[in-house]
This record gives sequence, C-alpha cells and structure tokens, in this order.
Amino acid sequence: MIHPDTQEVIPFYSRFNGFALFNLPIGLCIFALPQTTLNIVLVQFMNQTYNAAVNYGNRNASSTYTNSDLAQA
Repeated sequence: MIHPDTQEVIPFYSRFNGFALFNLPIGLCIFALPQTTLNIVLVQFMNQTYNAAVNYGNRNASSTYTNSDLAQA
C-alpha cells in the first residue's frame, strides 16, 4: 500500500487493515496480565506506541497546518 501524499510504502503493521490483527495481542495483554504497576505501564506503553505508529503511517502529509496552529487549537 502506497501513501497517497508521500508516495512511500506504509509498513504492514501500520495499515488500517492490520490494526485488529496487530492490536489484538496488546488488548489481550491488557485483560490477561495481572494488574501490577509494571504490567500496566508496559502494556499501555506498547499500546500507545502502536497507536502512534498507525497514526503516523496514515497521516495527512499534505496538511497546511503548522505546529503553532495545532497548539492554538
């Protein structure tokens, strides 16, 4: 799959059609692991890192918004 704005190949783990497949083990870890502080921190770190990768891979690269515009919003 090619990104429409950047013309770069989107990695298979960052595509929307792979989200459920790759996010399922993370979700299972959230519910299956004992609720210790370390487990919560590690699983949430994995979850947020994966979400950031999906969002970056499917970003709108042609947007005219600047960081200043986003901070003001």
